[in-house]
Amino acid sequence: MNVSNFADEQLLEIARLDGIDLRVVNGDLLVDDVAGEVAEAEAEEILRRSERLKPFVIISQQDRRDRGMDKYLKPIRIFYANMLRIGLTLRVRDGQLKVGGNTELLTPVIKDEIRKRAEHLIDLLSPEVPQELEPYLYRLLKLDELKDAISVAEIMGISLRTTPVDSGWLIEIMNDRVRKVQK
Repeated sequence: MNVSNFADEQLLEIARLDGIDLRVVNGDLLVDDVAGEVAEAEAEEILRRSERLKPFVIISQQDRRDRGMDKYLKPIRIFYANMLRIGLTLRVRDGQLKVGGNTELLTPVIKDEIRKRAEHLIDLLSPEVPQELEPYLYRLLKLDELKDAISVAEIMGISLRTTPVDSGWLIEIMNDRVRKVQK
């Protein structure tokens, strides 16, 4: 992550802690001073960075919507992210969960935990992945990669679910409607 992205994320977190609600509506960044105590300098800084902040705010809005739905899926996403972080890869082939990557790390405990969660992992990893999105799935993404994946998906008419995890972002395909990228 570059320094400006980190600074933008810090500003958003400070705004959230100060009771400022940021939303993107019709392409415009809206600032709602819920607490009624926005410092003028802070408001000016948010407005100055509005174009750079919009992608973060859009992702945050989507995450808030997601938390209202499918709450039970968050733990399986975190489990999946932890498996990726330790070097394991999980895929679905012919309806079966396949484990690859750094398999020497598969302790009996990890094997048992994967077995217990197999049904949920299959649900999580099952949609067919278009070739254009393959580089972005089955791994943790950095913020810039997440933005690229969202752009590709929008062009293709595909809905993505994004999930922030400790070490990056996960994406999932939310619909099967795939339109090839116009070249």
